[in-house]
This record gives sequence, structure tokens and C-alpha cells, in this order.
Amino acid sequence: MRIEISNKGPRSYYNEIAYIKLNYSKVLNSPEKPAKTVTSYVMTRVIGFLAVLGVAGYLYQNTKDVIYGAIFIALVVAVAAVILSLVSGIKKMNSLMAEDGPRAIEVDEKGIRSIEGEKINELSWDDILCIAINKHSIAVLPKEVPMYGIYCSLEYKDQLVSAIRQSGHFYMIEDNVTVNK
Repeated sequence: MRIEISNKGPRSYYNEIAYIKLNYSKVLNSPEKPAKTVTSYVMTRVIGFLAVLGVAGYLYQNTKDVIYGAIFIALVVAVAAVILSLVSGIKKMNSLMAEDGPRAIEVDEKGIRSIEGEKINELSWDDILCIAINKHSIAVLPKEVPMYGIYCSLEYKDQLVSAIRQSGHFYMIEDNVTVNK
């Protein structure tokens, strides 16, 4: 079965896909957990680091101890790293939005293919860990990290699930939408 993907997904879709791509090994280890968005994931860490940084700064002011100074400096470096990861995530999301164009997803007895012009990304059923349905996206996740996943917006859920059911691989679907509510 061939599914034509003609519409660009909403910004939330690209935000979720950017999270999956930036945290791929974490997602592969727990595909049953709903995917987050890049901005919410990084912002929770920024807020946590800023709170700890504030406490460390307060302790450093009152004690002038070398240990607290070292902790303060380490936390400043950690916050800078988190902010850089946020910028990286936003850049990844924007590049996904810019690169996304019309494409097709084919599902048959051999596996799933994403076809975009001359570029074909194919995963056989043996190479697929699961098909994760998240709040804004559907991600076909390969078992091996060097392989590329296949993604589409949730608006194509019914067509894709129907095609997967027809191929006899419905058991591979991990529906995280109810968990994500």
C-alpha cells in the first residue's frame, strides 16, 4: 500500500521528531514511553539547573568555600551545555521543517519504505524494533542505531495502521497516544 505524504506536518510534529532524533538511543531503549518535544525536554533541565545554580551561588556567597566555588563553576558549565543542546534541538527542528517535502510511504510484505524523489529509506520487518505512535508523530524505529527511522505526521495514522494491519505486522505498533494524554 502506498501513502502519499503531501502536507508538511505541524510545528509540534517536527519538535517531537527532533527529540526522537537527538535522543535516539534513549527512545530505542524505551519505545513504549511517549516522545517528548525538544523544547519541553531541554527547558525542564534548564529550570532545574538554574534552581541548583541559584542555591550553589547563595551557598558560595555565604561560605566562600573552595568546594562551593567548584560546584558553582561546574553548574555554570552544565547550564551552558543545556542551553547549547536547546539551540541544537531548535536548529534540528528547523532543518527538519525546511527539508521536509512531498514523499510517499510504502508498506508491503517486505517492510516499510519512505520515498522522497530519488532518496529511498527502506526498513525490512526484521530490522524494525517497533512503530511508535506518539502525540504528534508516528515513528518507525529500527533495531540498530546506524539505520534511519521513518517518520510521518499523525494525520496519516489511519492509513498507516491499516497498511501495517494488511501486511500482518500490527503487533509491532506501540500506541503511546493514550499514555501521552
